[in-house]
Amino acid sequence: MQLARRLHWLRIIALLGSILSLLLLYNYYTGRGSLCTLGDYFVCTLSETSYATLDGLYQFLSVGLGNTLPTVTLGISNSLIFLLGFLALLLFTYKFKADYVFGFKVAFYILAAYTVFLTYAETYMLYTLCLFCFVLTVLVFLSLWLLIGLHVSTSAGHRKPIVPRRRSVSVRRKRR
Repeated sequence: MQLARRLHWLRIIALLGSILSLLLLYNYYTGRGSLCTLGDYFVCTLSETSYATLDGLYQFLSVGLGNTLPTVTLGISNSLIFLLGFLALLLFTYKFKADYVFGFKVAFYILAAYTVFLTYAETYMLYTLCLFCFVLTVLVFLSLWLLIGLHVSTSAGHRKPIVPRRRSVSVRRKRR
């Protein structure tokens, strides 16, 4: 896929992720309850639990796994983390520099791991699933996939051409 096309798709994904994160952030701060109630299983209750903020990760590591970690209270909403990530990606696509691809790739690896943790917490601890959170997870993985391809396509232009090695004279004489 060409560079311009990848950047175009990254812009679309970053815009959709920003809008969805903004919607989830609004829901978190207004406390209106579930946005996407479809039956008994698809109920968005993550915003009402301790897993709605970054503190949920510390709670899982200390209480869920039995580690003794100091209590950390950050109070940063998950939706805010994803909103900042997608807005930074949107800005990156308009001010593209090949030097920044690796940093964004690492950041979205971390976001992808965090979305896997949140999906695990929703599914196996809260026994519900939020459709908007699931779509956000898919958008994070799609953007990571495009960033990986973007990294490969931009680094391919910086490679040196492959030049065959010349054999020494003694090796050529032994073959004859």
